[in-house]
Amino acid sequence: MSYIVGVIPIKTQFLILLASALSLASSANAEILFSDKFDEQSFSGWRPSGNNTATIVNSPIRSGNYAAELKLDRLMDRVPWRTELRLQRPSFDIGKEYWIGFSNQIPSAGDAGFFTMQLHKRPDAGDQGGRQPLLLRANSSGYNIHVNYDANAMTTASTEGRQIFSAGSLNNGQYTDWVIHVDFSFQSDGLLEIWKNGSMIVNYQGPNCYNDALGPYMKVGIYIPGWKSRSGATDANKRTIYYDEVKVGDAASSYNEVAP
Repeated sequence: MSYIVGVIPIKTQFLILLASALSLASSANAEILFSDKFDEQSFSGWRPSGNNTATIVNSPIRSGNYAAELKLDRLMDRVPWRTELRLQRPSFDIGKEYWIGFSNQIPSAGDAGFFTMQLHKRPDAGDQGGRQPLLLRANSSGYNIHVNYDANAMTTASTEGRQIFSAGSLNNGQYTDWVIHVDFSFQSDGLLEIWKNGSMIVNYQGPNCYNDALGPYMKVGIYIPGWKSRSGATDANKRTIYYDEVKVGDAASSYNEVAP
């Protein structure tokens, strides 16, 4: 049996090459580095920090079918001050730009409050100083955002800088949508833009991280430094938070790509 091998016309060859080139160009453009709606009923891509008690629940949800529930019980939990999830990848690079989106719901934050999201520093060897570059804190009065930074290689209390932004009410019983656009720099060319429920609440240009070799990583959950001691704890010393629609995009991503 013989076969006739067809010759592809020049025009068709050109269209195939053009489609291939466009496909390669597209893959080099905007990229979602991480996305989790928790609909796989898994914490793949996350690592517990503090208590390993996070669960997948089907209510309340922001979208899809499931969300993450994190609880902290100061009386009963092995670690009384922290139940968090650490995003394993990506870690962020200083000098690069990222888009981050997520949604959270807090039934009650209490007067003392807690940190609900951190971009957590990875200090250089020997550098023990400094807070975290970005902190989202909630209490009964509402949210606020802390930005901490230092251009010095070794951070001290006198060299560290800080900005604090008010971020409005908790919207108890409802999900709050967040989008963070950050260009990491410990110099004046840094950028931080934050939207809450579609409205821009932070438009800050200036330093937003530390002079470290490694950039920060992301954590979500409940962190209450004042609960490291169980002394005086009561049944009221319990907190719960829900997360859904977590996305991280690179520099070519956008608000619309990561927004919940």
